[in-house]
Amino acid sequence: FVHWPAQGLDEGRDVDMITSYVDVLPTLISMCDVAAPEKVKFDGVDISELIRGTAKDWPDRILVTDSQRVKDPIKWRKSATMTDRWRLVNGTELYDIKGDPGQERDVAAEYPAVVDSLRAAYDAWWADISPSFAIDERIVIGHPAENPTQLTAHDWLNDDDGPTPWHQSHIRDALPSNGWWAVRVAESGRYRVALRRWPSDVSQPLSAALPAGDPVPGLKAFRETPGRALAVTGARLKVSDRSWKKSVSAQAEEVVFEIDLEAGEHTLQGIFETETEDRAEIGSYYAVVELL
Repeated sequence: FVHWPAQGLDEGRDVDMITSYVDVLPTLISMCDVAAPEKVKFDGVDISELIRGTAKDWPDRILVTDSQRVKDPIKWRKSATMTDRWRLVNGTELYDIKGDPGQERDVAAEYPAVVDSLRAAYDAWWADISPSFAIDERIVIGHPAENPTQLTAHDWLNDDDGPTPWHQSHIRDALPSNGWWAVRVAESGRYRVALRRWPSDVSQPLSAALPAGDPVPGLKAFRETPGRALAVTGARLKVSDRSWKKSVSAQAEEVVFEIDLEAGEHTLQGIFETETEDRAEIGSYYAVVELL
């Protein structure tokens, strides 16, 4: 959906050609007439001609999407390799989207050449992206553009297949899980690290229970899970190969550590110790890090 009267985009029109979220940045760069960053290879293309309705002989494209939800990506996992007409699902099922938009009839056996072509395109895509799997993308802390920085459990990394909290029901129920943040310290100096169970805009003690939130018609919202009370007694902070520990008062909203950090790549982990039997340790779901 695009509404931009200054560009003449002030009435509704359908674009039927396949496009992708990866097209947004190169398209905005073009339409805003700004210079593209040097040495950046975009996965998407400029689709401004499609938006304006001026495109002629627009080439058919092959796009890939997947839903991994695992730390280490798995080839073909929950994937779709797509053109305007075809959808190759998980590398094996083929659907003719023009005649079967509900994807109810697998026609892979009838169009083996199409399957082979789309599989080859996926193989090339996988070969292009897979070298990056060994790289932990790092959240920058201590940079003037964002200081302090709030880290959330959604960005935890861990070595096992245990669950990572990714919605507020997990946080409210105190999911017994932990992980670490991969961070890049922008500037050496003294840092304030506040470990929190609740986000910084929720002013409640670490041990507090929270009432269920308002319901949403038609489904159960994550906020409807009551916040579990926990007897939090201690906290530990680990940064790379160093660690610190503090006891926790009953009404504390956060546990604050002031530490010196060197610029560069680190891991950062917060742990709460509790007297709650089935939650003896939980991760610090939030951490607020500030260069002092």
